[in-house]
Amino acid sequence: SWGGIEPMYMYLLAGLFRLMGSTPLAIKLLSALIGIATISLLHLLVRDLLNSRATGLLASAFLALSFWHVSYSRLGWEIILGPPFVLLTLYLLWRALKTCRWRDFVWAGLTLGASLYTYQAQRFLPILIVGFLLYRGLLEKDFWREYGAKVALSLCLALLVVVPLGWYFAMHPDAFLGRAGEVSIFNPEKNPRGPLYSLAASALKVLGTYNVRGDPLWRHNLPGRPAFDILTSIFFLVGLAVSLTRWRERSYSLLLLWLIILTFPPILTPPQDVPHFSRSIGALPAACILAAIGLTTTWSWSRNRWPWAGARAAASACLVGVLAVGATLTARDYFVVWASYPELRDHYFDGQFVDLAEAMNELDQTDGAWILPINALASPHDEPGHHTVEFLYRGGAPFHFLRLDEYSVANELTRLTSGRDRVMLVDYKNYVLEEAYNYIDADPKRLLPFVLSKYSSEARRHEFESFDIRVYPVSANTSFAVADSWRATSADFGAQIQLTGVSSGPTGKGEGQAESLPSGDEAWVALRWRTLTQPTADYKIAVFLLDQRGRTVGQVDKPLLSNHLRPTSQWEPGQEEMDYYLLPSLPATPPGVYDLQIVVYDPTTMRRLMAHSDDGGAVEDSFAAMELLIERAASPPFMHPMYEVPGGELTDDLSLLGYDLHQQTVNPGERIEVALYWEALQDIGQDYFVELEIGDVSGHSWARERSQPAYGTYPTRLWKRGEVVRDWHELRLPADTPAGQYSLHLVLDAEGEDLGEVQLGTILVSGKFRSYEIPPMQQELGWRVGSEVELLGYDLEPHAKAGAALQVTLYWRCLSEMSDSYTVFAHVLDSSNRIRGQVDRVPGVPEAPTTSWVQGEVIADTYEIPLGADVPPGEYAVEVGMYDPTTMARRPVSNARGEQHGDSILLATVKVEG
Repeated sequence: SWGGIEPMYMYLLAGLFRLMGSTPLAIKLLSALIGIATISLLHLLVRDLLNSRATGLLASAFLALSFWHVSYSRLGWEIILGPPFVLLTLYLLWRALKTCRWRDFVWAGLTLGASLYTYQAQRFLPILIVGFLLYRGLLEKDFWREYGAKVALSLCLALLVVVPLGWYFAMHPDAFLGRAGEVSIFNPEKNPRGPLYSLAASALKVLGTYNVRGDPLWRHNLPGRPAFDILTSIFFLVGLAVSLTRWRERSYSLLLLWLIILTFPPILTPPQDVPHFSRSIGALPAACILAAIGLTTTWSWSRNRWPWAGARAAASACLVGVLAVGATLTARDYFVVWASYPELRDHYFDGQFVDLAEAMNELDQTDGAWILPINALASPHDEPGHHTVEFLYRGGAPFHFLRLDEYSVANELTRLTSGRDRVMLVDYKNYVLEEAYNYIDADPKRLLPFVLSKYSSEARRHEFESFDIRVYPVSANTSFAVADSWRATSADFGAQIQLTGVSSGPTGKGEGQAESLPSGDEAWVALRWRTLTQPTADYKIAVFLLDQRGRTVGQVDKPLLSNHLRPTSQWEPGQEEMDYYLLPSLPATPPGVYDLQIVVYDPTTMRRLMAHSDDGGAVEDSFAAMELLIERAASPPFMHPMYEVPGGELTDDLSLLGYDLHQQTVNPGERIEVALYWEALQDIGQDYFVELEIGDVSGHSWARERSQPAYGTYPTRLWKRGEVVRDWHELRLPADTPAGQYSLHLVLDAEGEDLGEVQLGTILVSGKFRSYEIPPMQQELGWRVGSEVELLGYDLEPHAKAGAALQVTLYWRCLSEMSDSYTVFAHVLDSSNRIRGQVDRVPGVPEAPTTSWVQGEVIADTYEIPLGADVPPGEYAVEVGMYDPTTMARRPVSNARGEQHGDSILLATVKVEG
């Protein structure tokens, strides 16, 4: 582990693997056995060190019931090897100093050397040994004459044992101090305030490890839980006090030095990482001994103070109670509280990778290849969970970690899938899209699904909590590419980002194999970008497939990210990148020509960047990149309309399967959209017309629309047997439609002859109070928004508080009826025009969409604009206006004389107080 350092645990594990096989049980069993052995070694040492069997048993009990020890004995980490080697080394050294036998010094030296193969914090054990020997040498006059040669032999043997590891360090000097330097107080990146401050702060935190606050990391501990419960803490302090009063005695001096020196590793690390149970685990047995000393001292004192039998029984009962309380708290905290933390398994212990390996074993197909994506800048070894997959996977198909580099991924995928019949792609889901570059396994640009779908079709998807497994059939000689040929284009968006190329085609067919897209299928779209200046926001791209009336039949939105997953605000001027999309088309979309539109927008404000084309075309908020031809689907889709029409066979050759009607309750002036689903019962040889009508109970028609299906672009005479076609229609209610219930009626005709009719459903038109009087207002304006709306004036609070809402009331007057429903925006701007508060919504409370306004009507429209608690005190401007929510284009603003003044209206400034 750690590049060849501390390999002892791996050596032991390799031996256990030879006996039991390479299984997770073997890893867990090794840690458990080491934990059990540590308890026995502690009893052995204390019995010899303090000549007290009772203290040894109590110290072992405190260790066995410690959350700290229980946790590390079940984790399968090399760290658990630290305490037993500390105990064994000290036991052998103490015994050697007692017996003065050469062989005991030999074993002590060999054990000391071996301890340095366990864990990095064990590098402080030789300091403890040498410190204790020097202390004995100072206090005992003849110590070095009696023990000098034997101590020298012991240390030489320890050094000899360490030679292989030392040689490795000599050949790889970075390995010795690499990790230590990274977490050291002398690392300026970790300690901007300097090593002295960090040393003092870390030392202060370490003092509370056992009694006040423990390790804050969920991986090691119930965050903040001290090493001891309240009762054990009291006895620990008593034992510490007893040891300090007897510091001249050999055993107690060793205990104190042990506690201090092996607690030092976390003191030398940054205070934000302290306390740290892994780095101070070697001191845990010493702390348990001190707690045992405190308990036995208290027990002995109570027996001497109250010698009668009842008092002795009470004292014994208290002793048992202390241990019982410790056992209960540890069991609760470890097996219930800590174990139930929802992120523990996946975030700290590779739970998702365990699930992944199990899924791979279950779904493995030997004629395929497993592909696991990793960040373009990462290595498979950067994610510990990848080792978990390598360890647990037992399937026959090879698996590969594939870097998501747009310039090499296609060739690598071609090489890895050569001779394979299928690809099993692992598609991770557990990452935050906006921070995807921090995740090794994230594929937020959907590079691999894009490339595989371009040349194949997803045959099956297996869904799991943290990932999906997508199966793609591939031919043995498939040569993948992100995009080989580009259609040159030039459109700059907001003078920040330029679209320089576009490529597209139907999925599953590769590149250049087909020009048209079957209805309901996906198209692949690749876009090539270049920055003109450094972008000011993290933009997203929306790719639309629009019919001739601008209705969306396919859409996909994605953040625009670089090859290394950086958002656009981090791009440099002149930087060139590409992005790619799988653009769906709605099932049963009528065949015909559709526009591929590209939009660049800021997701925080939803404002689109205006697109300028070099050919002198109009400036729009979207760019028509190319046209896509949709053809008849190879097989009719199975549709699920919102409402089915039983007996919908209106003619011998045409049946109405059902319809979608999302607006059951509407306001006067609103549009009503209806999608009809037709099925050709046989080849149709003539053109049909559809008439939709909204009428009241008296038979009066309030709205009517007659047209050919699919706007006449795909007339019924072209429909073939079994074909299913989605057919959109739109009716607009007059703004003066009375409140009430209305029926929606359909008639099918040909050449003026009605062939069939059906009642589709009912529509409720809500009533609306209208006012034509201009009310009093704080400030009169008279600005026009577009040609249909006038902002008469407003009421505005002059003061507001950060964290509260600012109220503004706008007074609109309708100059002419509108066919579009506009959204009002109200923004609070700072001196840099940064939005500090905003509301965007349909005007009116309740809603009064602009399509429901009638000429001369006055609308009082109140908004509560929330201000963030972090808004600093000062003066702020209030900006209002309207925009079309379908295009995000703002309405132009002009004065009464018709002079243009941008696309927003600035109201008075307000003063924000903290």
